[in-house]
Amino acid sequence: QRAVANCFPGLVASLPQEAKDALVARLLRTALQGERFADRRGAGFGLAGVVKGMGFSALKANGIMDALKEAVEDEKDTNAREGALLAFECLCERLGRLFEPYVTKILPMLLVCFGDGHAPVRD
Repeated sequence: QRAVANCFPGLVASLPQEAKDALVARLLRTALQGERFADRRGAGFGLAGVVKGMGFSALKANGIMDALKEAVEDEKDTNAREGALLAFECLCERLGRLFEPYVTKILPMLLVCFGDGHAPVRD
């Protein structure tokens, strides 16, 4: 999964904008609604790789941060909460210092998730 995420930045640059937007939408949907942990984690890595290839502005332009925030706040869907946290992890890992401005925005959400009643979300 990490290897694929490393390849995405170079590949995404050659895609037309429509294909980029569709890819982001599909990865975001899989990250938040995937049935298996591996699907959600892989989509998180893919999403981070695509964002790195599209540029940092893709986070806002594609509504990625808003979708992840909404998923973390969804009290009914543990898979969505876990998927959003996995995506945050992958974005932090792949974007590094570029993601730092968002850390202050996601920190309150992370703290709430540390007290979540479901172990996969807490971990």
